[in-house]
Amino acid sequence: MNYSHSRKQNHALAITALVLLAGASLNAHAGSTNASFNSTANVNASCQSLSATNLAFGTYDPTSASDNTATSTISVACTTGTVPSIAFSAGTTTGASTEQRLLANGSNTMNYNIYTSNAYTQVLDSTHKLSVTGTGLGSSVSATAYGKIPKNQLDVVTGSYSDSITVTVTY
Repeated sequence: MNYSHSRKQNHALAITALVLLAGASLNAHAGSTNASFNSTANVNASCQSLSATNLAFGTYDPTSASDNTATSTISVACTTGTVPSIAFSAGTTTGASTEQRLLANGSNTMNYNIYTSNAYTQVLDSTHKLSVTGTGLGSSVSATAYGKIPKNQLDVVTGSYSDSITVTVTY
């Protein structure tokens, strides 16, 4: 009997057995377990970049058969899904209210007002505001305010009249 051949075979078998045992040992300890977590975020309603164009009536003729009208465009950028409500102050002229705004030239005044549409039927007052709806929120959107100086204010004094309105956006 050739022991060297058999010894080589035994040695090869022993090495093979060790490799298989090592592999089996690794496989016996391999495993996994799972866990999960939630990712969350909140987006708050926000509006910024508010701007408004001047309500420029031009020259008023008290004897004209027509009212003087003008528009102001209010632009605001809000987060998507935010619907802003746009309110207008009474102005800075003493005696003015949101129901009856006044342009001033020193102590002289003349009536005017700001409306929700060019039908000039609904004044933008303490309960009626402009709102922006529909698509486009998330980027700058615009709304139009309509101003009117009523005709036949025959008692106004010659000169330049002005007022300053504060625009407030709530959301």
